[in-house]
Amino acid sequence: MTLLPPPAAHPPTVPRFSYQPALDGWRGIGILMVMAYHAGGRSIVPGAFLWIDGFFTVSAFLIATLLLEEWHGSGRISLTAFWSRRIRRLGPALVLTLAAMPVFGAFAASRAQRAELPHDVLATLFYVANWRSIAMGSDYFAAFADDSPLKHTWSLAIEEQFYVLFPLLLVGLLALARRVRRGGPAVLGVVAVGGALASAAWMAWLHAGGATTSRLYYGTDTRAQSLLVGVALAVWHRRAAHRVAEGTATPRPALATVAPGVVAFVALVAAQFVVHETSPALYQGGFLAAAAGQALVFRALLTPGWFQRALAWRPLVWVGGLAYGLYLFHFPLFLALSPARVGLDGVALFAVRFAAAFALAVPVMRLVEQPIRSRRWPAPGSALARVAWPAAVAAIAVAALVVTPPPPEPTRTDLQALVVPAPDPGPPAAGPAGTGPADDTGTGPTGTGPTGTGPTGTGPTGTGPTGTGPTGTGGSIGTAPAPTSPRRAPRVAVVGDSTGTRLSPGIDAWASVTHQLVFVGDGARVGCPLGRGGEMHTAADVTGPVNSSCNWATAPAAGFDGVTRQPWPAMLAAWDPQLVVVSFGPWDVTDRRLPGDPTWRSPGDPVYDRWLLGEMAAAIDTLTARGAHVVWLTQPPWEGLTRHPPERAYPPAGDPARMARFNELVRQAAAAAGRRVTVVEFGAWITGTGEDARLRPDGAHLEPETAVEVMNRFLGPELVRIWRTLPAPT
Repeated sequence: MTLLPPPAAHPPTVPRFSYQPALDGWRGIGILMVMAYHAGGRSIVPGAFLWIDGFFTVSAFLIATLLLEEWHGSGRISLTAFWSRRIRRLGPALVLTLAAMPVFGAFAASRAQRAELPHDVLATLFYVANWRSIAMGSDYFAAFADDSPLKHTWSLAIEEQFYVLFPLLLVGLLALARRVRRGGPAVLGVVAVGGALASAAWMAWLHAGGATTSRLYYGTDTRAQSLLVGVALAVWHRRAAHRVAEGTATPRPALATVAPGVVAFVALVAAQFVVHETSPALYQGGFLAAAAGQALVFRALLTPGWFQRALAWRPLVWVGGLAYGLYLFHFPLFLALSPARVGLDGVALFAVRFAAAFALAVPVMRLVEQPIRSRRWPAPGSALARVAWPAAVAAIAVAALVVTPPPPEPTRTDLQALVVPAPDPGPPAAGPAGTGPADDTGTGPTGTGPTGTGPTGTGPTGTGPTGTGPTGTGGSIGTAPAPTSPRRAPRVAVVGDSTGTRLSPGIDAWASVTHQLVFVGDGARVGCPLGRGGEMHTAADVTGPVNSSCNWATAPAAGFDGVTRQPWPAMLAAWDPQLVVVSFGPWDVTDRRLPGDPTWRSPGDPVYDRWLLGEMAAAIDTLTARGAHVVWLTQPPWEGLTRHPPERAYPPAGDPARMARFNELVRQAAAAAGRRVTVVEFGAWITGTGEDARLRPDGAHLEPETAVEVMNRFLGPELVRIWRTLPAPT
């Protein structure tokens, strides 16, 4: 596209913008901080994501500067040439990353990751990954979600959308300015400043209206403020250079430019140690303030002096030159190099991950990116050059749709085929009545329950690490009235958090084959604790309010399966279950700030324990209001610390003592409820098998297949026994 020359040509003495090593040095620091954040340093630098906003700002500054120079120098802006340069710069490393996704899917991905990988690849390829995350309702802070290896490409999508739209906007503004005889860059500056303010105000308005953090964090509209600050900086910087060259202004003293930049740099570095993604101030002008601070830093780095020389240090500049490749490669590499897979943690794991990222980024830069960017390969004008990019896009799209898809999630029929029907267990062995305390092995002095001889051997699991008789490990404790005569299979529902949701397919399949239970529904709520209200730690040092949809007494909640969970009273009325299986745990052992209480507390704190016992009592009253019997499962320790990416782990929640205390509170609540509740020592059974890592691969949840196995080996017969100890319905 060609424009008429600008109304007044600027003097030829205005220097063209040249390569600035200090900006690459700044990039080097930024990419190292982002990598550290993802490699396990999230609890140390929770605000390292602020460097991403700096990447937005510096990219917009450089693009706007180069396009304005092209217009001032030739009176035209070639959109074709601009987009061609962007493809040569960004395309090669992206193509290699996406081409590796089938390999990641085959050897490193979980089932959940593989299921979404084709969609993630296509969204990344066409630079809409941020909007896909928003459309899916992705919870950016879900500690138990299986991260996509392309999750980090949301920021690349926003930048590429800018590269497409901004040149068109610039051409239009310059054409309009010429018609109304106004200075084009001045108009651009006004639009950029106004747009940045509008974007920040829109983010604040959405935040006040209750928009999710993910919507605010991923949105192009809400993050445009950082890009537009970079455009405004480009206009300001060029205008200042022109005025000096024209003699209408004198250069500002270096100190006046460098000092604010140094102060801003120090403030931004300090902020990454205290700010986190859920800080409300970020969404009420904080991102705009950070972008403005970055602009001051870049202005200082363009001024000769000690600060520029410091960030032009060669090692930093070298890392900065690799920043794009490092950013693309590091996240899938870090996921693949998990603690469980490499057998390392801490500093050793950190070092291995960093080494792998650099070992990949360096040869890709030298052998692929640089030759293509400099047009040394493929030869300009060759047939390969003309078809290379379309062919690569087509090949990746085909691979995403044909090669990457995983084996499908097991269907109900698939799971039914895994059920091992057991003989009718018959009436349970009578045990002494009561709900006396039991330790975490289920062998406490008064722990009782129907755990007599099982169908495949001794103890409820057949053979294995369980004892025999009524106090066998992993049995149940609770009321044990006299055995009753056989009756119809009970209607069973499940409530709880995501651990309950992942158990439900196993109950459903087992019930449908054995006909000893009738599964009526899954009312568990993903990401929700039992205790309502207040705030909680979700992952690492990230905190946030407990979602209002987690209020099981009054609020409906949409599940990941697209089904809306009704409040418990409505659910009970619709399903009329006779047994309600309760599975809560991982969210209730994190640090919690209780409603109206500014202090962070956790299991073992007397205030927290009293509050949680009250929530448990309220839950039991609600679930038993229509005559249902509650079967409450204790939980094994959360192993997320060792089986999740470290940045997803919140170490205190992985303390077995916390879960042990939570389980003890479950037993106390059950004892207070009397005959309405039976506690099943599910946690002790899982731990006692010695197979926890296989049964719960992510450290928290059963897989559909292992949920069936758990029902076969333990929980199915246990539920039947419990039902047969209860008085017959009248």
